[in-house]
Amino acid sequence: WPLTANGKIDKKRLPAPEWASEQAYEAPELEVELILAQIWSELLEIPVEKVGVNTSFFDLGGHSLLITKLISRLQDEFNQTISIQRLFSLQTIREIAGELEMIQLKEQAKNKLNKSQSILEMEI
Repeated sequence: WPLTANGKIDKKRLPAPEWASEQAYEAPELEVELILAQIWSELLEIPVEKVGVNTSFFDLGGHSLLITKLISRLQDEFNQTISIQRLFSLQTIREIAGELEMIQLKEQAKNKLNKSQSILEMEI
């Protein structure tokens, strides 16, 4: 490995990583997928074109410290929180997008239920 004057690995002189994936590359298409791909690109410091919907966050160079930043970005972008434990099991954009959609659907159902209960209470 190329080293800096301090004896640390010189990341700038490392060869470009090979972007191998078990699944064929599939570009993000849905709005939520495009937003997630942009977030991953920024966090992982890789071109957004390398971020497919079926590629693992960890295969692209993600790690536990970046997961914490991802949680913060999800909160900022979508106003939704996914736990760190859950994100370790949801490793692809497609999986995270599905989870965000599920959270949104649950929130909508809860809001409708609360609204219905309020209407019933007003009638009583």
